[in-house]
Amino acid sequence: MGIFVNRERKIRNLQRILTSPLSIKLIYRIILISLLITIISALVQIALDYNRGLDSIEETLNLIEETDLESIAASVYNIDEAILNIQLRGIIKMESIVFVQVREIRGENVYLSSVGDELVEQHIVRVLPLIHHSPGGEEREFGSLLVAANLDNLYNRLFRSALGIFLENMIIISCLAIVLFFMTEMTITRHLAKIADYANKVDLNRLDQTLILDRKDSIGSVDDELAILTKSFNDMQKRIFDEIMENRKNQEERERLEEHYKQTQKMESIGRLAGGVAHDLNNLLTPILLCGDFLDSQTEEGDPDKEYINGILEAGTKARDLVAQLLTFSRKAPLEYKVLDVNTLISHFEKLLRRTIRENIKITMNLNEGLFPVYADRGQLEQIILNLSVNAQDAMVDGGTLSIETRNIYLDSSYAEENPDVTPGNYVMLAICDTGAGIPKEVRSKIFDPFFSTKGDMGTGLGLSTVYGIIKQHKGTVWVYSEENVGTCFKVYLPEYESSGGAAEAEREDQILPAAEGHEYILVVEDNKQVRELTVKILLEQSYKVLSAENSIEALKILTNKENTVDLLLSDVILPGLNGKELYDNAKQIRPDLKVLYMSGYTDNIISFTEESADHFIQKPFSRMDLIRKIRSLLD
Repeated sequence: MGIFVNRERKIRNLQRILTSPLSIKLIYRIILISLLITIISALVQIALDYNRGLDSIEETLNLIEETDLESIAASVYNIDEAILNIQLRGIIKMESIVFVQVREIRGENVYLSSVGDELVEQHIVRVLPLIHHSPGGEEREFGSLLVAANLDNLYNRLFRSALGIFLENMIIISCLAIVLFFMTEMTITRHLAKIADYANKVDLNRLDQTLILDRKDSIGSVDDELAILTKSFNDMQKRIFDEIMENRKNQEERERLEEHYKQTQKMESIGRLAGGVAHDLNNLLTPILLCGDFLDSQTEEGDPDKEYINGILEAGTKARDLVAQLLTFSRKAPLEYKVLDVNTLISHFEKLLRRTIRENIKITMNLNEGLFPVYADRGQLEQIILNLSVNAQDAMVDGGTLSIETRNIYLDSSYAEENPDVTPGNYVMLAICDTGAGIPKEVRSKIFDPFFSTKGDMGTGLGLSTVYGIIKQHKGTVWVYSEENVGTCFKVYLPEYESSGGAAEAEREDQILPAAEGHEYILVVEDNKQVRELTVKILLEQSYKVLSAENSIEALKILTNKENTVDLLLSDVILPGLNGKELYDNAKQIRPDLKVLYMSGYTDNIISFTEESADHFIQKPFSRMDLIRKIRSLLD
């Protein structure tokens, strides 16, 4: 199918060339100039060949005079007709010589001896005297030798030569004309046609498409007329585009403000609705929950009523949480800030969480000790954990693993540059990860939008927006890492509660990078372009020699090249094709002494396939200090 399409395209291009007025004029002028050049060159060549032919005949006559004249004179003087006849026939065999005649004078008588055709007007005739040298040194002329050269052969050669020259030059000049024609078409006329077509198809709704000429003939940095014309078109279009975009931007800003106003009114309506029913609903829920708790405490395990009591408590708790969620979303919920230990909060909340999450989902906890204290509302943090855990459960329809992890982390200035709402400093990281279906790439940027849900009619669109609102109220930030059919990891960063200047001092110390002491070669393998480029930049600043690859195939090609030296493989865990572990297994067969450092958006407890220790793993998002120290520790 592609062959026919290409053939049709070529036929259309040829038709366009042959029907172009500029092309037709160019063809006529090239043919005319070619004929003129051919005629002039043929005439010049004929004149040169004619002169060379005459020179050749003169050289033959001179040769006869120098070599044969004396011996012929002797034969004639001695009346040796046999030798004379042989000599004359030898001369007649020379090129262009057609007639030879000896004229001998004996007294009053004249004797003639001739060989060849009769003299005609086209002959060149030379008469050479026959001289006898006597023993006494006297010279006496007794006759003459007439030699005639025919020009017919020369004219025939000139005709054939002229015909050959004409045909040869016509072929050469025709080929050259065709080449020049197509070169002109490739360098000028086709671009003019494209510019005209572009101008005819200019669409005010698509002014972001610039005019780009496919110019492989552009050599050097000096702009020619086509480049200037193209730039003029693009500059004109850019001015129009900027003006239209400015108008659109103003219009979009007005629409955005209107939409924001409508959204604000909607949220305020929800807030008013929640505030209006909260009092009465809580009055109804309070006795239900209190009575349920009382009955639960009075009922022993194994009692048949225990299941119904738990159902009442679970339903009441969910109703209470729903009200709290609506109040939080409308930012009308009362917050009670306290200095909290996140590990303690999770430990106390674990029992309720395990009752809430389905049994086919395994819950793992990895709570690092010595967490920084945070200043937060306990109920709001529990709301974050519950919402993210329930979302993780919904993503694991057939079961899976829900992992909760905490650790201290420092977010440096480079992370803050990418996230303007983050202040560099110490944070407590709370990671809630699942092994579910993952979030599609096209909707990841919308997951925190109010009323947006990835669950369709099954979701309200308030869960993640509520989580986002809580985190922002606590001056924290949230980061999402997801791979489709692999899982999702939400990382919540809560700022450290600073009761003294110790944390600020630690921040200043952590911002001091170690001296640039790297000299080893590091291969960075990361499919995310932005992460890869930032990682390479950090390593280059530390004087490392850095190679980079987008996937495992490119990485193995680099490792296979014996000219490349690689000391450490810094690889993402989730990669197209071979994952990080498989890449390292293959790499070790090529370079047995190669070291590895894995990186991933999942916590190191989620990456179950790697048998490497925590020293060979760094968690995204990492700080420059964490990366540099981790690499240095491995290489040292």
